[in-house]
Amino acid sequence: RRISLPLKHFRLEFYVMNRLLTAIGEVPLKPEELIGVRLYTGPMFQKYNAVLRKFTGIERMVNQWKEQCVDNTYPATGHVINSAFVKVSKVQKAAKVYRGISN
Repeated sequence: RRISLPLKHFRLEFYVMNRLLTAIGEVPLKPEELIGVRLYTGPMFQKYNAVLRKFTGIERMVNQWKEQCVDNTYPATGHVINSAFVKVSKVQKAAKVYRGISN
């Protein structure tokens, strides 16, 4: 079962990530980027992914987006999530990711 954690729980990780970024001359993460990533890793990922899938033009995916998001494309959140991913990618090693695996 998933347990919701407050943003302050990630204070140390946020600090460490920003130290790593500034050590290589990159701009540190903003609090807004942390919030965006937290939203993406929670239940909002379904809406954000629906937004991305709508751009395929596949009718079923466009309809899912309309149903889930009521024509909202969450542009500001999308930008801060993208910005965070770009920054973190500069200090994190690429790794294999497994999706759709259950016990």
